[in-house]
Amino acid sequence: MPDTPTPTLSDAQSLILREAEAARVAAAGKPYTWGGSTTEGFDCSGFVIHVFNKAYGTNTLARVTADDLRTGGRFPAVDPPGAPGDLVFFAPAGTSRATHVGIVVSATEWIGSQSSTGVATVKFTNSYWQPRILSYGRYQPLQTARAIIPMRAGSFASVINRPA
Repeated sequence: MPDTPTPTLSDAQSLILREAEAARVAAAGKPYTWGGSTTEGFDCSGFVIHVFNKAYGTNTLARVTADDLRTGGRFPAVDPPGAPGDLVFFAPAGTSRATHVGIVVSATEWIGSQSSTGVATVKFTNSYWQPRILSYGRYQPLQTARAIIPMRAGSFASVINRPA
């Protein structure tokens, strides 16, 4: 049987996973904190926002809820879902509003901040979380028309004329 090559992670995936692990280590032993967004105590979306702000720069993501992350346009649904670095969203049975979020670590685990554990790695087969998986999303920085300005050579004057 030929060896199946192990998929390699992109630089972006590696960066997200490295920051998630650093935050998990820094928050070890600290309690879950409702509204928390520092290593002294995270809630679920505070943890995700902290990781992405560390990975991509301060103010990459504003403080929002798990459902705002899911519907805000920066983490559109992906297919196939669940690559390392993707977000995994959870909802109570029978609903479509995300109430919890974590970061996919591997095909078998995700990491997040839970009220019962603080920041921890969780197996997808966990009997509490598995039936609550709602969707997955992958980070897509939004680009606005103002941010995309095509330039041509010679677009800028070489001398700025100022009134006397």
